[in-house]
Amino acid sequence: MTETKEPAPVPRPAPPASGMRLFAHALRMLAANAPATLRIVALPLGLLMLVQLAMDRIGRLIFAARGSEAGPPPVLFILDFALALSMLFVLGWMAVAWHRFILCDERPGLAPSLHPRAILAYFGRGVIAALVVLTILFLPMTLSAFLLGRLGLGPGSSLALVISLVMNTVTTWLVLVLAPMLVGAAIGRPTGVADAFRTTGGFLSALLVAAFLFTLFSMGIGWLLMQVRFTLGHFAPTAAPLVTLLVNAVVMMTGFSLLTTVHGHVVEKRPLG
Repeated sequence: MTETKEPAPVPRPAPPASGMRLFAHALRMLAANAPATLRIVALPLGLLMLVQLAMDRIGRLIFAARGSEAGPPPVLFILDFALALSMLFVLGWMAVAWHRFILCDERPGLAPSLHPRAILAYFGRGVIAALVVLTILFLPMTLSAFLLGRLGLGPGSSLALVISLVMNTVTTWLVLVLAPMLVGAAIGRPTGVADAFRTTGGFLSALLVAAFLFTLFSMGIGWLLMQVRFTLGHFAPTAAPLVTLLVNAVVMMTGFSLLTTVHGHVVEKRPLG
């Protein structure tokens, strides 16, 4: 008589409260590794700032040579495209360096290690993630814009802010669901969209809470940044771009840390502490 094997127990979904622990752990990782965080951020952002200043200077010289009435020359679009590519490369550089530092114990030196293949893979997975998000949210975003237009409400209205909070939360949630695909590309363990959804399937409510907290965090930081920029515009206008860059770096690194936390806890079963 053959023995029948009992089916493996289905793991219980993670409670929504786990999302608070995920977000808190992401913040703790940044605070506990502040020196490494600075080394990962400093050089890439410094180079990006130099590129931005150089292109801004070139653009001013071109406008001065052509005259303001001639309109923007085509070369400015090329410069803007080059700047956008530079920003994407820097973001990928920082993200890959942080993921590999936390998950692979690859400590940065004076500058973060450069992994061109991993950065390209990360960028490719990012494009796929963006397409997934746009496919899912295209109809809700279109209907929301139509509703606001019909009601004659601007972006500063209460309804627009609520819609923005919901859309940003859902967008962040989808990105967190796809975290195994993104982070896996950075650490050399590639996975696909279906595998990412399957891996994070038991954490959907927890990831939604984490996404909501990150959205509140980023929107709150954005509001504070607007107030600071307004103040600096009167007293130190030249410092406004630097402050904007630094504040945005904090938000971006928090997002990278949250992605790393999700991958480490969900995929690698690391404790949250």
